[in-house]
Order: sequence, then C-alpha cells, then structure tokens
Amino acid sequence: MKLYKLIIASEKIKSALVFFGLMSVLALGCRQGVGATEVFVDYKGDTAVSAHFAAQEDAASLAVFVSGESETPVLGRFTAEGDSLHFRPVIPFTAGQAYEVRKDGAVLGRFEIVHIAAKDAPKILDIYPGNDTVPENLLKIYLSFSEPMQEVGRALDFVKVKDDEDTEVDIFLDLENELWNRGQTRLTLWLDPGRIKTDLIPNRDLGLPLRVGKSYTITVADNWKNASGQPLGRSYTKRLFVTDRDQHSPEVSAWALRPPRKGSLEPLEIDFKEVLDAVLALEAFRVVDMENSTVQGVFKLEEGERRLFFFPETVWAGGAYNLEVDSDLEDLAGNNLDRLFDTDLMSATDNPRPSVTKQRAFTIQ
Repeated sequence: MKLYKLIIASEKIKSALVFFGLMSVLALGCRQGVGATEVFVDYKGDTAVSAHFAAQEDAASLAVFVSGESETPVLGRFTAEGDSLHFRPVIPFTAGQAYEVRKDGAVLGRFEIVHIAAKDAPKILDIYPGNDTVPENLLKIYLSFSEPMQEVGRALDFVKVKDDEDTEVDIFLDLENELWNRGQTRLTLWLDPGRIKTDLIPNRDLGLPLRVGKSYTITVADNWKNASGQPLGRSYTKRLFVTDRDQHSPEVSAWALRPPRKGSLEPLEIDFKEVLDAVLALEAFRVVDMENSTVQGVFKLEEGERRLFFFPETVWAGGAYNLEVDSDLEDLAGNNLDRLFDTDLMSATDNPRPSVTKQRAFTIQ
C-alpha cells in the first residue's frame, strides 16, 4: 500500500474559505488497482458536516467507518455531484475522531477531523423524571442535551449508577440500537423491563432494578462528547429515592382542570395529581373547540411533570372545549390510560380498556 502525505496548498485553502468556510484537504491511501484521491472535509462553522472527493467509484461499494470499527458504518449517504462523490453523515463528523473510507471492505484511506475553534461546552438540560421520588417500578429515564451528541461508542459507558451503599449497580437495559431522538439531543434509557415485570425469569433471578426504600445516584461522565467532539466538561448527577410500586393507570377523570378566562391569554392548567412521563406528556394532548378545530398554542410542564399548562396563540373565545389525550400517555411506571405495564396480556382475567382518545370537557366563560 502506498501512503500519501497530507497536502495543504495555500490557494486551495483560500478557495475553500470562500466556498465552504473552511476545508481540510486530506489524501486517501490506496491498494493495488485503486488510485489515490484527495478528500476535502467540508465545515459549517466549526462542525465537519461532509466530505467529498473526485471519483468514478460506484457509491454502492463505498462506506465510511470510524477508524477501528469493523461492523457498523457511519450513517449517511453518498451522492454524485459532477465528477465528485459527496458523503454527508446523518450526525456531523466528530472532531478528534479518525475515519476510514472503504471500498468493499478494504481501506482506501484515513482522515481525522480536527478541532477548529473552542466554543461553549454542551450541557445536559434536563434529566427526567424531574422529581427525585420515583416508584420502584420506574420504567424510563430521559437525558436531554443542549446539542447533538456523538454517535461513537456506547452511551452506558458514560452513565453510572450507585446505590446508597456506594456500590455500582446495573439498572439500565443495554440496547444495541440506542434510543436517541432524530436530532441526537435526547436519549431514552430503559430500566430492564424483564426485571420489572413480575414472574419473568430476569425478575425472579435478579429482582427489580430499583428497590423500595433505597436511594440511588446516577452520574453522567464529564468526558461524554457532542457531535463536534467537545466534552461536557463537567459531570451531572441525579438522585433517586424509591417508593412503593405504582400499579394504577392514570385516570383522566381524576385530573383537576382550571379553565382560563374568556378574552385572556391565560393558560389552561391541568393538574395530573401524579408525575407523568415528561416526553409523552408534551406529545399526547390537544385542545379542540366546539367546531372540533385544534386550538393552536404551546404546552409546558411544571412542578416535576405534575402539572401541564397550555398557552394559546390567541385570546380564548367563550364556549365549550375538549381536552383530547392520546391513550398511550404513561406514568413513570409505564402504565398508560388503557392498561398497566405489568399485565399479562394473554390472561383471560385481563380486560384492558379499549385504546381510544380520551376527552375532558371544559367551558370558558
């Protein structure tokens, strides 16, 4: 294999600054039968967003891998634009990370994304549930970040849990495909459902992930990097105090609604009387008027996900309204409006409520 040195030509750099903000020019190595090709890494601000090179290759045979990774290629796609092939990753390349371009599994060359400029460190905005007191059958925890996080590595390597005796414990389900939202800014961590559902083998062998009466500390490591390769810079902790198992589905009829005044921009207030799933609670509700038209506005959770406020875009008209709720809205234990999470769906004694949208009527005067 021939090796080609990094080429940096001043005129190319000047041109790149005009068209791309900044370009890193690197060279692909080659093996017999494959020619060397300069690869240009395109930056938007200080983020490497794509790479392109002049080639006549069949894009179907090409892939980009994190250096040393043998199984999973970087998610993205190649597109032909003139005489060049462009690769745009779904998540921007990670600064400080080396990558390999491969053809049919053979390495054509390597390149590394460099740090361009320092900026504010990424942050954890929220760890849900916001309330520290949780049932022993808690099902999920959400980590919400200020910007997209890196796709490299394993999220659970950066999340540690210790009990009140300072012993490290495994409570989270280790998933091959981690549950990130589309923007890579929110991660869902599931506590092992097999240990939560009674009488399943993991439950019998290992018991519940959390034990009533105990406390736990979740620590997120300070070296977790964002998509640009910048670490959090500080660790984050979350304390959990475990109470009794929650074996009741949320009841829409039990919620307290406080309607706003006619002609005002006051919010509609919904008091759940318990803590609900933060992500689902912001997606499950709609307000409709007497003509069944959706009232436009914004929902906001408060008081540790116990209360929901709906702020309308325009002043309220007087009359009758309905609050519509998707039946898959859950509490912290995964119990939705139709059935309990810890339910034997094959049991003849189980009679879940039909899965329909629930409603609560209210009037504005």
